[in-house]
Amino acid sequence: MLCIAHNWVLETLNTLSNDLKHSFPEASLGAVGRNEPCVIVVRETKNAPRLKAVPLAELVRKYSAFFRDGLERIAKAPTFPEPT
Repeated sequence: MLCIAHNWVLETLNTLSNDLKHSFPEASLGAVGRNEPCVIVVRETKNAPRLKAVPLAELVRKYSAFFRDGLERIAKAPTFPEPT
């Protein structure tokens, strides 16, 4: 199944999207992670701020695989004739 095979990227994009909605902007955090560029969000929780860092290269690689898989499935899907 498409969603099962690409669960990590779908969950990660959903989490990042939700966290960015509730995050305060901090441009310097999004620039560089420890060893590579990362998407980093800071979210206030009840106890303390929570940081989430996702390596940008991993996110792009896995999203690209998800996208390619989707295109391949669309290309293999049956086509139906146009109604006349």
